[in-house]
Amino acid sequence: MALTKWRNGGRSPMEDLLDFHSVLDRVFNDGGTARPVAAVGLSPAVDIIEEKDRLLIKADLPGLKKDDIKITVEDDVMILEAQKKEEKQTDGTDYHLIERSSGTYRRSFRLPNTVDMAKVDAQFQDGVLTLVLPKRADAKPKTLDVKIR
Repeated sequence: MALTKWRNGGRSPMEDLLDFHSVLDRVFNDGGTARPVAAVGLSPAVDIIEEKDRLLIKADLPGLKKDDIKITVEDDVMILEAQKKEEKQTDGTDYHLIERSSGTYRRSFRLPNTVDMAKVDAQFQDGVLTLVLPKRADAKPKTLDVKIR
């Protein structure tokens, strides 16, 4: 039996188990009435793109506002956190199904030492967070012509 390192964007197996429990809870809810399920450790879908001069990280955060998102860097790890609040039921409103999760989004990324941390930029538009991570000038590929003798 081989041991495999747990790789899931910094999440623990327990967080995945709790997410699975939430899904089962929604499937087998009591008497067919939907009830809010507090999701634990939501993980936004991301794309990571490398270009010649930069890295791009695009994260889907639908239904959030710019002020709901926090980005921090600790050593060489960038941490993306966001809080999606649960919609409150008002008088005269009955929810028949609740599938949109609420809770805390969290994702962490180990940044390569080629990133110029002083020039990192973030933009949020239409529910998509785009992080622009420029490469340091000394880390960009250089072309050198070698003469053959």
